[in-house]
Amino acid sequence: MSTQMNYFSLRYGFAATLTLMAAAVFAEAPLITEAFSAWVADEHQTNMRTFGNDPSYQLAAGLTANRNDHTIEFLAAAVGLKDQSPVEFFVVGRNGKDYESLAVTPVAPSDVHRALEFVGMKAGRPIEPEANRFWPKGERVLMTILRADAGGDAAEEQWIPAESAVLDLRTRKPMPPSGLVFVGSRRTESEDAGAADVYQADVMGNLATTYNDGWTVLDVPYRANQGDVYGSLVPNPNVLFQAGQRLRIRLRPELPKGQARVVDYVLTVRPVVRADGTVTEGFRVELAKGKEQTTVMDGEFPDVLDELDRAIKENKDPFLQVRFEAELPLSAARQCSQFLAPIVARELIRIEPSPDDCYYEAFLPKPEWRTRATRMFQPLEVHVSAGRLRGKFVRVEEEFSDDGKKLRASRYPYSNAADVRALAKKAEDWGTNTVFFFAGLKTPYKAVQSVYTLIRNTFPVAYIFLPESKE
Repeated sequence: MSTQMNYFSLRYGFAATLTLMAAAVFAEAPLITEAFSAWVADEHQTNMRTFGNDPSYQLAAGLTANRNDHTIEFLAAAVGLKDQSPVEFFVVGRNGKDYESLAVTPVAPSDVHRALEFVGMKAGRPIEPEANRFWPKGERVLMTILRADAGGDAAEEQWIPAESAVLDLRTRKPMPPSGLVFVGSRRTESEDAGAADVYQADVMGNLATTYNDGWTVLDVPYRANQGDVYGSLVPNPNVLFQAGQRLRIRLRPELPKGQARVVDYVLTVRPVVRADGTVTEGFRVELAKGKEQTTVMDGEFPDVLDELDRAIKENKDPFLQVRFEAELPLSAARQCSQFLAPIVARELIRIEPSPDDCYYEAFLPKPEWRTRATRMFQPLEVHVSAGRLRGKFVRVEEEFSDDGKKLRASRYPYSNAADVRALAKKAEDWGTNTVFFFAGLKTPYKAVQSVYTLIRNTFPVAYIFLPESKE
């Protein structure tokens, strides 16, 4: 199943089921006890006396941030997960699901966010699958854990990478110490007029997750859908913590100040035009790099791979935005997307959405989705004509009776932008957020793009079906 379809069909139902199951079977005594809170208060008072007037420190109850050595430490209590228990979080706040976390802290996730900014880091952005942002984006943080009974002057080797405390049953090895991405949580508007936006990690309690989440401060640096990894990550039996055990958790930027992993690229896919002005079935590409969008190559697709390979060898995280030019034949856009797919699958690059373009996966639908009778659900269909804003919307309805399922198709033609807007408004009640476009191989991309830009708020998930053989 594609990334787009997988997220929208599975995410919310899976998460809700897990929450109900876990809440029903897990009922333990609070981990933030009076004794633990007294320890936090004593530590904070000591830190205030020692560093309270030092501008290079930022202090909160249970948290100390040192701008000089770019280090954050905060206090936590081990949950004491048993062997084979699912681990969905390295650490959560008070509101978090501590029954699936290695540790819980009284420190608010937003305080950790501010501390990371204080020591010089900038928040990236969390995943947003509904906007085709499937990879957490940002610079990485190294998280290490120390048993507090080791003492404040514990040797450096007694701090262990947080990942080493989690065993991946798929590999029978601890999670790789790849660091965590400082994404910063999503914010939502407050219900109180004039109030500040709500930092959702504080509401959810998600501080550092083992799966991709839009409501966390720190995320793993690769694609890890909750439904795909759930149950495969468990406590490492060689690094078990006892319930209520006091922990110190340290965060440090992975790279020195001024260095960065994230590199932004824009790949522009252009048609190949003959001398007589006709467009071929091929394509050319231009790759631009960085905020200034400096062109680093203009040529064939293998040249793009060479540039991206150089970035990967330099331990960079390439984020690639793909733009298709208006006159590009849809067959060429599909061919380019087919070239990108295996590279993306190997996690070598991360595809970003372009504001005015279909996501590259739109050109790679499952063949079986073409047939109405075998679909799991019926999307909006849009059949486009080449070269102009003209075509038809098709609503496919399923009718059930004793004789089985029957399909009824209703057709609504359009010939201008006003028609498309009116039909999109009408289709809001059709019970789907997905659109299937049908077009010819030689149809220019603008025939699809001009419609999609008008309806994408209602139908964010798009796929484009072309004839299986040349016309």
